[in-house]
Amino acid sequence: MRLSLILVVAPLLLVPPVARGATVLPLDLQGLVKNASLAFYATVAEVETVNLGSATKPRIVTDVRFDVARTLLGKTPGAHFALRLAGGTWGGYTLDIPGQPTFEVGQEIVLFLEWTGLNWAVVGMSQGRYQVYKGKDGKKWTRRTRQGLSLFTRNVAGKGVVEPVSEEEPPVRFDAFLKAIKQFKSN
Repeated sequence: MRLSLILVVAPLLLVPPVARGATVLPLDLQGLVKNASLAFYATVAEVETVNLGSATKPRIVTDVRFDVARTLLGKTPGAHFALRLAGGTWGGYTLDIPGQPTFEVGQEIVLFLEWTGLNWAVVGMSQGRYQVYKGKDGKKWTRRTRQGLSLFTRNVAGKGVVEPVSEEEPPVRFDAFLKAIKQFKSN
């Protein structure tokens, strides 16, 4: 009995722990510009979680509506843009999608999107969402919070490594951020 328990438990000790979160390839701003079909600067106008299933078998999605102030890449989506994301909280149920960006009404954001053939998706999950805010200096700044992500990279020996990321990156002046997008777009 003891030997069979060891034979069952020992292999489990060799399995690396699984990080809670989505594992994605790292994307810097240049990578986001390269992979996006559409990017815009907008204000979050509405966030509504709905159930597309039944009360006993919920299919929870969150609909986000944006008031678009400026298109940065792709064809202008018009003054308003709607995005449907899997997950949210509805009727006592929560469907949490690790790495999925979240939105709050009134937030100013820059969003990088790609067309999947069926719908729009945020490029690189939460990597494709930047928050825009006014700093203490009165100027606009932007920062990216890569919530719930681990990044797949290669070490110096070429071996694949999965590492959780720090959630917040250093802020960047908004005007410099827009200038970088324009530069990457023209390359």
